[in-house]
Amino acid sequence: DTDLKTLQMRKTQIERTMLRFVSDSVQFTPDHEIALSLLTSRLRSLLLHAGRSGSWVQIMIIGSADSTGAETANRRLSQARADQVRSLLVAAGIPASFLHAAGKGIQAIRATEKTEPDKALNRSVSFQVLLLDAQLLEGETQDASTP
Repeated sequence: DTDLKTLQMRKTQIERTMLRFVSDSVQFTPDHEIALSLLTSRLRSLLLHAGRSGSWVQIMIIGSADSTGAETANRRLSQARADQVRSLLVAAGIPASFLHAAGKGIQAIRATEKTEPDKALNRSVSFQVLLLDAQLLEGETQDASTP
């Protein structure tokens, strides 16, 4: 089915997206506008094809931070980054009900922190797309109603 293939392609593209931030800040790095625009377009496509195929979709927005500073401060900062991206996506027309923001602090780091470029990778927001096929959901509903 074309919609399911497109869903899988968009899922992969979205999960490969990373928005980066300036150190100790919720300010994006200069390259964010293109990445955010592309992400928004891909999310719209994902939701369109999910609707056509009857699939259930949720998008996790995962904020992270480098290891500089206290753990609690990094967790708050990573949550603020995830919340900011969620707000921007909602302002761009992505329905809030599909978007969930979580700050993971240093628990979601993508690279070792031996170099400054590695630390820069960890000052980011990434995405996880959860998809369930409509047929699976129908089966669960039927199973739950069967004594």
